[in-house]
Amino acid sequence: MGLCSRLFRVWIGVATLVLTPSLGVADSETRSVTLGMHERLVLDHDMQRISVGNPRVLEVQLINSRELLALGKSVGRTNLLVWYTDGTTEDIDWSVQRDLSVLEQVLRDVYPTLKVESAPDRNAIILRGIVPDIRYMKLAEAAATNYLRAGLGGSTRGGSVVLPSGEAAADLQAEAADGGSTDVGTQQDMLNATATTASPRGRQGTAVINLIQVGDLPASIEERLHAAIDPLGGQGITVRRIVRGQMPNNATDTFVLEGEVASQIELSRVLIAASTVVTGRTSSSIQVLTNESGALAAGGGTGGSGGGGQGFGNSNSRAIGSAGLRNNQIRSNIARATALSAGGGRILAFIHVRDLPQVRVQVRVFEVNRTKLKDWFPAINAVKVDPGQPPNVRPPLIPGSGNFPGSQPAYGGTTWQMANRLLGGFASSQWQVVAGDFALDVFMSLLESEGVARSLARPNLLVLSGESAIFNVGGAIPIQNTLTTAAGNQSFTDVNFQEFGITLAVRPLVGNDDVITMDVSPDISFPDPELTAELNVGTTGGATTAAFETRTLSTSTRLADGDVLAIGGLLQQKSSVRSSYTPKVQEIPGAGWLAKSLNRDSEELEVVILLSPTIVRDPIDGVRLWAYPNASDLLPEPPEKVEKAS
Repeated sequence: MGLCSRLFRVWIGVATLVLTPSLGVADSETRSVTLGMHERLVLDHDMQRISVGNPRVLEVQLINSRELLALGKSVGRTNLLVWYTDGTTEDIDWSVQRDLSVLEQVLRDVYPTLKVESAPDRNAIILRGIVPDIRYMKLAEAAATNYLRAGLGGSTRGGSVVLPSGEAAADLQAEAADGGSTDVGTQQDMLNATATTASPRGRQGTAVINLIQVGDLPASIEERLHAAIDPLGGQGITVRRIVRGQMPNNATDTFVLEGEVASQIELSRVLIAASTVVTGRTSSSIQVLTNESGALAAGGGTGGSGGGGQGFGNSNSRAIGSAGLRNNQIRSNIARATALSAGGGRILAFIHVRDLPQVRVQVRVFEVNRTKLKDWFPAINAVKVDPGQPPNVRPPLIPGSGNFPGSQPAYGGTTWQMANRLLGGFASSQWQVVAGDFALDVFMSLLESEGVARSLARPNLLVLSGESAIFNVGGAIPIQNTLTTAAGNQSFTDVNFQEFGITLAVRPLVGNDDVITMDVSPDISFPDPELTAELNVGTTGGATTAAFETRTLSTSTRLADGDVLAIGGLLQQKSSVRSSYTPKVQEIPGAGWLAKSLNRDSEELEVVILLSPTIVRDPIDGVRLWAYPNASDLLPEPPEKVEKAS
């Protein structure tokens, strides 16, 4: 009996614990209060005491034994513990939220399916919903950011959100009507289109967490690159991405362009457009990484320079040889490079350029004796001009030059008519002519045969478009220099060589329409004996000085393929004094001057330069096959067989 009695009492105790209501914490729903507003709470039992978990979030005032007044002080979550007089307790969860009613209405105006809620555990708001494309997502995010930035009674900073109106609003409403059936794509697409972190911040650091899902994803950067470069001649270029981190990142990844383009013009356009898409800013800085042979080209940046080389046409253009080889213009003529970099290294280009034109420049340099020309000038004027020659009906595009495709020559007519006009240019000493054939060379050869002109140089230069070609003929004169120390007790002597002769630097640039822009810089320098003799009069110590007469010109012009550019006006005056006398008689005092004669000769020389550029391109593959027909083309067709009548 004793054991049974004890077991019965244990069973009664367990049943009592199970069936008796708990005296601990009672279950209750989470209550919410708007930030800065009061919420009244009425309880069913008398309270003994209360305790707030975080007084900075919620402030509670005791009105009476069964009524409380809660005030939301800051956004967040906390709890309220209540002890009743009957010994029971209750734990009430509280959430303090912002008043987002105005923002909710704004988001519904952007797109009806958008919703906003306040984050329960941090100072942030969350945007949710599904929109057709990224425009609605960006507009909703901007509206929320600007709303929070304005604050309660604060001033608005930053941009403003302009909601569509009129026809645009009607279109948005029509799309909103079908919003329930929007195809949002796969879950992975939605994750890629969702901003899971909130970089925009509003008032007092409030973050905007954008969880809006987009139906039509925005175009990838590869697609945007193709859309930018295809209309510029980049249809044959492929784009691939080099991922630098663990995941693709448009802000750090490198993009590789591979393929081919027609010319350097398309190459430059493609690289500048691609750099703008990737970096978001326009820049003409293109770096040359390797040259034609694949060798590294250190420091090969264009730096935004144009197609022309640096230092072209200066006084140092005569220095050729190793110095001239260092003036390779591959930094500007990027079509020759096998590897390029643009956009601050974000773009690597391995693009082949199909057309790399060369230009053959035929140069003729003549020296015309203008003194003899004035005596010979009337003879050429006596030539009869063909009265039936039509006049120029189209003026040149540039005054004083011309003859572009479709226009009349600047100086039309027969060779003699052109010569007659050129002689007028000789008389004025200032002229520059563009002709459509090489009749100028024929005319200059005529002057050469008459002893009026002499040929100084006749080089033929073949140069890549955009590169500089330098021709130099002449020599060097040793000049002794003496240097004395400041104390004056020591002197040093060295010898420098001063070059002289004719130097011609040309740089042709072939345009997309095969019009050649040519930079020309002739430099003619010869020793001046008379000036040298005057400078050396009274010189002591054996030191000599040499004087030079220099004629320099620099110009740029546009020519059609095969046109001739004639440049003149480089004048030089030569004078000489010749004296003769009768021997012994000239020594007689007072009468010796009667036996002397003094003759002064003066000649005026002018340098004339003729240049004729011709575009040279690589032959088309298979063109030689047309020179060798097959056997059926060589042999005539056999006669048809005629059957005899029986």
